[in-house]
Amino acid sequence: MKTILVLIACAFCGFVIANRRIDWSYTFQQVTSIAVSDEIGGETQGKGEKRSGRKSRSHTEDAKAEQNVWSIYTMGEYDAANVDAAQRTIHRVFTFGTRVKGHHRLPPVCVRASNDLDGDQCLNELRKDDEQCIFITNQMIYTEELSVRGLTKLNGNVILLKNNPRFDKVLIHEMGHVLGLRHCENLACVMAIHNDAEGTEKFCEQCIRMVPEGALRNRTASTLPASEVQASSNDVELDDLN
Repeated sequence: MKTILVLIACAFCGFVIANRRIDWSYTFQQVTSIAVSDEIGGETQGKGEKRSGRKSRSHTEDAKAEQNVWSIYTMGEYDAANVDAAQRTIHRVFTFGTRVKGHHRLPPVCVRASNDLDGDQCLNELRKDDEQCIFITNQMIYTEELSVRGLTKLNGNVILLKNNPRFDKVLIHEMGHVLGLRHCENLACVMAIHNDAEGTEKFCEQCIRMVPEGALRNRTASTLPASEVQASSNDVELDDLN
């Protein structure tokens, strides 16, 4: 009888001890699981923060890149060769990118009775807050009753270009205005109100100093030698004023 009671007591003690081990094991697993979850959660959050930072940096970089891209549109009657010329000229001279966006409807308010374009009205109507645009056309462009081959505003984001034999030079001239340059008295400078015989595609040393750093692909190649300075002249073609 005593033997039986001893066996029962031992069995009972073993059962209690086994249950406690199970509880301890369960508790240990819980604690370990929580610790691992916290660690993983911390890593995930850290990665999330890094990803968020990457997105933020990427967004900033995208915005910055967007500011360095010019959209090219055709408008009214146009010469398709000028679209290619505009892209080549910008990529050759400037660090800006380009994208061809296709044909743009002529705002009726920009068209005069003679079917010519009111350049100043076009600059106002075609302005886009989130886009820098070049509009290419064969139609005559007028500003203050003067015919011009190109037109923009100082530090503007819209350029109008008319088909002409000096298309590349006029585009560089207008881009100079966009970059903050005014007209130059040196007839050899691309920023001059020049005649075709004397004008070049390069900036004089005085103008080149005012071009923002990093805007030109090759600053040296775009600069006139100091010796190439020509006095201002009244021999100006009206359609090359700007």
